[in-house]
Amino acid sequence: MRIVSQIENLTHKKTTIGYFNLSPALNLEIKDLKVEGLAKIVSISISTNLPSLFTGRAIVNNLRIVSPEFTFVKVPAFKVPVAEVSEGKVSADVISSTPTIAPAAKPREIRLMPLGFRRIRIENGVVNFVDQSISASGIKIVLKDISCKISNLYFYPRPVATSFELKGKIPWREGEDIGQLNIDGWVNLFKKDMQATLKIKDIDAVYLYPYYSHWVDLEKARIEKAKLNFTTDINGLNNNVNAECH
Repeated sequence: MRIVSQIENLTHKKTTIGYFNLSPALNLEIKDLKVEGLAKIVSISISTNLPSLFTGRAIVNNLRIVSPEFTFVKVPAFKVPVAEVSEGKVSADVISSTPTIAPAAKPREIRLMPLGFRRIRIENGVVNFVDQSISASGIKIVLKDISCKISNLYFYPRPVATSFELKGKIPWREGEDIGQLNIDGWVNLFKKDMQATLKIKDIDAVYLYPYYSHWVDLEKARIEKAKLNFTTDINGLNNNVNAECH
């Protein structure tokens, strides 16, 4: 299946699809999509505005994604070994182990048809973020019960406001309050204006201790619990953004 090979070429991950259907009206339905180690999606349905194709633009009336789960792993940055220099000479072993890199071929230019979405819905989503760069055991942050609504998103100049709303929950340790994330507002990509409100509630600051352990010693400070609540009002005009954070 061509769509499977395209995803594999893009992600370099084994990809499988349980069900695929493309109707004559170019309405697409995909079920049980799995990208090894990266994503699992129960279903994707796309309703296309067929007449828009004759105008040179592809408009999607509805994009609905049900129960997607994405996993992102941040690994420690790769450190290039420093060659030992003795009396102005570099070790021959270091020189012999240096690979020869051929100049990259010039990529072929691909022109894509301008794309727009009238409505996007994401239901019951999950994002797993694993940070292995912060400690040997790593730290995992999960955003679950994600619901997202986006209206009028166009990737070509069009003077309309794109409205968006995203909600999710962040579970911490057992017995702790569940964190909440909520962002909603609008953005005009053509004029580069926006207005949005971001609210983050009940973040377990002790769970995130590895991120600031170099500056704070919780044992000496005798801190057992710490909650973070965060609110930001974002206003943008002509690509200049002001954010009032509380």
